[in-house]
Amino acid sequence: MKCFYIALLAILMFSGRSQAQEKSATPVKHKKGQTEQGATAKDGRRVGKWYFYGNNDELELTFDYDSSRITYRPADTTRYLVRVGSQWELQHPTRAPRLIGSSRQRAIDIATKLRYPVVAMRQQQQGRLVMSFTVDTDGHTKDYIIENSVSPECDQEVWRVVKDLPDNWIPAVYQGQLVAARFYVVVHFRLSSELSPGSLKQGGLIAGLPPIAPAGNHFVDELIVNGQISKQTYIR
Repeated sequence: MKCFYIALLAILMFSGRSQAQEKSATPVKHKKGQTEQGATAKDGRRVGKWYFYGNNDELELTFDYDSSRITYRPADTTRYLVRVGSQWELQHPTRAPRLIGSSRQRAIDIATKLRYPVVAMRQQQQGRLVMSFTVDTDGHTKDYIIENSVSPECDQEVWRVVKDLPDNWIPAVYQGQLVAARFYVVVHFRLSSELSPGSLKQGGLIAGLPPIAPAGNHFVDELIVNGQISKQTYIR
């Protein structure tokens, strides 16, 4: 009988610890503008469920770091550029590829780290830079290519920032197989003297520009880097 009570006490203690751990990993109520929520261990590792939010504060992904499983993602009927055999095709994958993280936070990270190169401003170089890359079947990126260049300095700046971003993706699944998918980063380098009121759409997209990838896609990050021409720009 004594052994029975000892065993029961051990079970209750273990159950209490499990409930406490689960409770500590539960995020607080989402705040407007917050891009992600979750708990971290003492060594900085993410643990338990993490919640990631998009531009309109919508929940776009829940990922359990303990089991490495997706526990929530909204339906996605978008077509993506996926590699089928030796060809790139615009298809509706069974599972869409996406970053394990917040798309909004990714855009913020790119925007806050990018700088307009001084040399490019001196030479009044501006335009639309397009970089493409592949999310491979192992969930990592490769094959970064500058599809449309603005200047060597602008190209290098985008390379520097994008290659330093978190590289942890959910690979695409098409016809029961893991497949590679193609993504794009579009950066508009614009000098302030060339911008006019109303030339920008909400979200930083420039009106009237043709899409760089097929219409209706969700695989383009697009933003603007503004440069200010001044006397100091030319004196340096």
